[in-house]
Amino acid sequence: MWKRQIEHQAMQMKSAAALAAVLLAASLVGCTTTEEKLAGYYAEPGKYKFYPCAALAILVPPLKEREQELRALMAKAERGPGGGLVSAVAYRNDLLATRGELMEIERTAASKNCPPLRVPKPAGRRS
Repeated sequence: MWKRQIEHQAMQMKSAAALAAVLLAASLVGCTTTEEKLAGYYAEPGKYKFYPCAALAILVPPLKEREQELRALMAKAERGPGGGLVSAVAYRNDLLATRGELMEIERTAASKNCPPLRVPKPAGRRS
């Protein structure tokens, strides 16, 4: 008799643990954030509000270049042992800050109806 009670209690505990895991996973779904959302927190809203379109266009190429450089460094770091951690610690915040600045510039340019901010391809490089 007591053996049956213990088995029943064990099954109830497993069910409760499974339910708790499902509820925890469901509650965390809303907490996931994309890189774009995170990058938005790194930029100061309105920072470029008083910049003319020409000045905004000048700011984009160095930021795009920095973004590519950081992505390359992250990819290189991730190839080594513990690379994911190194990449996140050393480069991710810089990448998010750079992306945030670019997003703020693009937002400001769009609100001012500026022409598209294009990044010229570097001279001398052939693809």
